[in-house]
Amino acid sequence: MSSYPFLQFGSFLTNHDQDRIMSELAGNTHKAKLAASLLLTFPGIPYIYYGEEIGMTGTGAHENIRTPLHWNNTANAGFTSGTPWRSVNTDYTSKNIAAQQADDNSLWSHYRNLIDIRNNQPALRKGNYKLVNASDDAVYSFLRQLEDEHVMVVANLNGSASENIQLSLPYAGINPGIYQLTELQGGDPLSIDIDTNGGFTDVTIPSIPARTTYIYKIEESNSVFSYEPGKSTISIYPVPATNEINIAISANYKGIVTYSILDISGRVYRNDKFEINSFGESSSINLESLPKGFYVIHLVGKDLNESKRFIKK
Repeated sequence: MSSYPFLQFGSFLTNHDQDRIMSELAGNTHKAKLAASLLLTFPGIPYIYYGEEIGMTGTGAHENIRTPLHWNNTANAGFTSGTPWRSVNTDYTSKNIAAQQADDNSLWSHYRNLIDIRNNQPALRKGNYKLVNASDDAVYSFLRQLEDEHVMVVANLNGSASENIQLSLPYAGINPGIYQLTELQGGDPLSIDIDTNGGFTDVTIPSIPARTTYIYKIEESNSVFSYEPGKSTISIYPVPATNEINIAISANYKGIVTYSILDISGRVYRNDKFEINSFGESSSINLESLPKGFYVIHLVGKDLNESKRFIKK
């Protein structure tokens, strides 16, 4: 291992001498996507055995593991117009490259997206590795770092969703400040408070579906404390009787809104989200658990990135 560059060893799920990974996972596509997510965010140089990206199966004799690749649903799976050395698998009509390329939710598309993310994030290709503490034993999290780039991976290994996962890494080696966690697969962004030790202790992931992996890039968030009343599309109305604030978005907005509540020192008190289902709809946020004080709420959604100030009396 000493002759290899740092963390640049070969990695793979299975190879031509082993039962195929989809057979090992009993045909479960969710598990196969999870395995791919970990392979392509782990350290090392990942190898993908042909057909793995579409979920080909095969066990036992080497010939059964090395059957022709399924290109499409035509005769012999589009592999040859002649006679292949081994018959193609019987599921080739539905499990083939052409079909999965046309399906954004397919295993092939999942591999394509992960490869694109890895190619665009040097920390995933060459960065170091630090284990992140998670409050749920079924959630596996780690940090990949290269120079000033930081990518945090959070994977739910369980067969059911995990809620309100607390993540911590006391010494992450990141400059103190408030940052944004940008989910690189299109998920909801969050805020993260890096303390004076260069780590974090109170990051909350509201929910992770079963067998799902989030890939967060830790980025500077210069807009957390911005306040431009003339350009605001968000209004906040206090409701003292119920210890709530009412959030109204004046623009024609529908969709998920992720928010973070921070005090004036930058400490994050809450990461959560709500959904606007129709234009002009508002949402209420309960503040009962917050101590009295001055706060900033940072709201992020599609074409929405704004902060507002409020006082809890």
